Amino acid sequence: PPQWMLLRNHEEISRTILESLPKGPALTSEAPITTVAELLNRAASRETIAHFVNFDRQHPLAPFRVTVQKQFTGWVKSVLCLSPEKDEPSSLQFEESAEAVTFAVPAMRLYSMLVIAHE
Repeated sequence: PPQWMLLRNHEEISRTILESLPKGPALTSEAPITTVAELLNRAASRETIAHFVNFDRQHPLAPFRVTVQKQFTGWVKSVLCLSPEKDEPSSLQFEESAEAVTFAVPAMRLYSMLVIAHE
C-alpha cells in the first residue's frame, strides 16, 4: 500500500535486532515484506501455530519457504496447512533438524495457518 514506507536504515535496524537474539529468530520466511507472521504455542497439545497474513491484496503469494525453531523437545510428527481458501487442511512435507523444522507454505491470497505437531 502507498502508506507503507520503509525507513532508510531498516536493514540496519533489522540486523541489530536479529543479532541480539541468542538463538536467532523463532521464525524465518522467504515471504515478501507485505506478509506478517505470528507464532503461538499450545503446550497442552505440543503444537506450534504459525499464522501468515498477506497485506498485499493485489498480489497473491507464490509458495514460500519457512523455518521455525522447535518450540518443544522431540521430533515433529506433522505440519498441516489450514486456509479459508481451501475446503480441507493439507498435510505438508517438511525437513527437520534437532533445532528447527522447514517447509513450504502453499500459494495463498490472504491468510494461512500452519499447525506444527510435536510427538
